[in-house]
Amino acid sequence: FYTPQQVSKILAKIVTDGKDKLRHVYDPTCGSGSLLLRVGKETQVYRYFGQERNNTTYNLARMNMLLHDVRYENFEIRNDDTLENPAFLGNTFDAVIANPPYSAKWTADSKFENDER
Repeated sequence: FYTPQQVSKILAKIVTDGKDKLRHVYDPTCGSGSLLLRVGKETQVYRYFGQERNNTTYNLARMNMLLHDVRYENFEIRNDDTLENPAFLGNTFDAVIANPPYSAKWTADSKFENDER
């Protein structure tokens, strides 16, 4: 699902409101990384974190970071399903930004019935 630019801009403005800089920003379903990069246009970001289950889109997110002059040591994008294998459970973030997967078909799975998240 591609996030329209206007929606990305509004979401980024909401999470950066009143903040000069953010140390850590996370997108649990980062896709190509556009929401993370949009936050970086609104305020200074030290480190970006993202997770994407689609291998092609995951690689696109990593390339997108580099193409937008984000240094390799300033981002960590993981290729896995956030719901089944969350990569950053032990981390804390100044902002979390995400685009819900509106087009995804979802059915309740018994393994998520008692998920505390």
